[in-house]
Amino acid sequence: MSTDRSSAAEVSASVQKPALARTLDDKLSESFSVNYDDLYQALHEATVMMVDDEPTTIDVLQTFLETEGYKRFITTSESVHAMDLVASENPDVLLLDLNMPNVTGFDILARLRGDQRYRYTPVIVLTSATDSETKLKALQLGASDFLAKPVDPSELA
Repeated sequence: MSTDRSSAAEVSASVQKPALARTLDDKLSESFSVNYDDLYQALHEATVMMVDDEPTTIDVLQTFLETEGYKRFITTSESVHAMDLVASENPDVLLLDLNMPNVTGFDILARLRGDQRYRYTPVIVLTSATDSETKLKALQLGASDFLAKPVDPSELA
């Protein structure tokens, strides 16, 4: 029985929260009063990763987010590189297209949620699919939210 406890403790200790989650935890533990300027700044320092096989979509999304004050981006239009980038960069949030060649967004989402290191990483699914089955599957796989393409900038920021 002690083996089970030590294994759970080891897994818990190896889980690394994204920088944004750590920053928010630190801010909340300092006091119960929230300095909204600091919170706003912390949110805009978040590293946003975008995975979409259409480079134009990435460019448009990044422009929207830059207009809102976001500064840190990781992008790839090659879905086969997504998990390596997540592992090396540990983004604070992932914007993920579902319909991509080779490795789909569903595949990436399933791998993320199957890895304890990324259980806190929010994943916002972006797709042109409008059917409820696609949305339901993405949410069942652990998507944090679902936005239809073309994305309304007011929903993104």
